[in-house]
Amino acid sequence: MTGYELLRQARAEFRDLVRQMIANALQFTRFTRSSSSGARDAVAGHPTGPDEERYDYEVRRLQHFGFRSVPPADTVALRVAACGGATNGVTVAEDSQRYGPSDLEHGEVALFNTVEGLVILLDKNGSVRVRSAVGQKVELQGGARGIARLGDEIAAASALATWMGQVEKALNARTYPPERTLTGS
Repeated sequence: MTGYELLRQARAEFRDLVRQMIANALQFTRFTRSSSSGARDAVAGHPTGPDEERYDYEVRRLQHFGFRSVPPADTVALRVAACGGATNGVTVAEDSQRYGPSDLEHGEVALFNTVEGLVILLDKNGSVRVRSAVGQKVELQGGARGIARLGDEIAAASALATWMGQVEKALNARTYPPERTLTGS
């Protein structure tokens, strides 16, 4: 074998070694367990043979500050072996094609969960659109009555309609004294 062929073979082996190291450090996988804090999550291991038993990696789920979610099982995740160690795994991204809008336009952002129809959309025109699931309310600051929209009808039995009716009845029933003319002294 010539020196050139040896160099070519060494280059190919080095390239395969680097690819294997990257494959071990980065892995597309699926969540098998999620916790509310993200500290004790688990993702599916990567079997290398048909007879290998299924196993999971313990991971820490890292998300952007101020945002936290608990991904459902089978959500795709990107697992990174921090410092190259299998026991130092973190997930840095999650996604699911089963949930959320599939019609976002360039620059739009959506916040959603597993409930169909529930979306907070920051649209391309600068509007914030909040859509609750069918039959559910949008509440602000702990309110329990939901939010009425301009043009929504108020049910006759609602507390506001009852109060308005009582005010109208009281105003219509009141008698006013005749007008008096004050004269100077």
